[in-house]
Amino acid sequence: MAASPPGAGRRPRSDVPYGAGDGGFDEPDEIEYVDPRGNVRRLLVQPRPLEPRASRNGSAGRQGQGPLETLIVDEVGTKRSYLYKKLPKDLAESGSADAFEAYDNEVQVGLQLARATTAAGQRYPVELSRLIGYNPAEAAPFMLWEELGDPVERFVERIPTVEAFQVSLLRALSMLETAGVVHRSIWPMTVRWTGKNVQITDFRNARLTGEPCRPAPDWLWSAPEARQPDAIADPAEDLWSAGLVMVHVLNGRLRNGDEIPPELRGIAAGLDQTLDGVFRPEPWDRPSIQLIMEELNASDQFVPPGSYPEAVLNERRFRQGIDEFDRISRAKEPAGSGGARSGGDGAGGSGGGSRSWRE
Repeated sequence: MAASPPGAGRRPRSDVPYGAGDGGFDEPDEIEYVDPRGNVRRLLVQPRPLEPRASRNGSAGRQGQGPLETLIVDEVGTKRSYLYKKLPKDLAESGSADAFEAYDNEVQVGLQLARATTAAGQRYPVELSRLIGYNPAEAAPFMLWEELGDPVERFVERIPTVEAFQVSLLRALSMLETAGVVHRSIWPMTVRWTGKNVQITDFRNARLTGEPCRPAPDWLWSAPEARQPDAIADPAEDLWSAGLVMVHVLNGRLRNGDEIPPELRGIAAGLDQTLDGVFRPEPWDRPSIQLIMEELNASDQFVPPGSYPEAVLNERRFRQGIDEFDRISRAKEPAGSGGARSGGDGAGGSGGGSRSWRE
């Protein structure tokens, strides 16, 4: 189905965001969205509140989530559930450039991952959460993401397949590097475990490789260079953060006040060898993901550069999705704001001005 502007996007309560005081969670709703290939889709879903989960400062709820609010929606008639992330109606109506930039960035990263990993006909990788679709034309613009498994915070010192966990996490990092995306917020609540593999989720802070950006959002889990005000998105910062997640999950919880990076001589045998060099202060001194996976005898799981087509921006189906998103999101820009996509210096902004996703 060719791309066309989504309509009201939600029936029958088209002007009322979920949970906005109308009793919101009682009845199924039909939502309308554009998928990453530019097709308009409809889905009958039953919304429900997101289970409270601790944020970085130990509190629950919207705090720590940025300007977007999150619900769970269950697809009626199936066992599939999705994250429904919306820009609150009050922020959308106020024309907040920071809020629109945060929404825009997360959708664009999802499109980048979709077109990079599947443009040549591959299945979308289970190791990365998946953008199902988005609707920026809504009164409260939203996006749908599919996540699998549970946060690895729930599996500290309880992962039975230690090597499988390490290899799957490194494989996910190699996918991000090859797709040209730096996550910038890898920690035990954004890494999930399905029992068979890792899934990296929550791309709200992600940037394209080489893009100027603000300091990473969490000092404890961030590489030294990612904490700087003039940071440049680099896959080496994700490797550092993933190394800390491995220590946290496989060796015991890291807490505020712990020595960071940890002394490798004090962690579990084998893990110290896997992480040798990962916590070097300079990013260019750290080992490559490929080298670490070779030492784990997992070269066949590494996704090398060039695995994804370089010309994906010109692939017609994905250009439909990208062009449709740009058209609608630009139409939503508030007058006099300078454009949500070029605001770029707020909490959700890159700190480096607007990026071009279309070149």
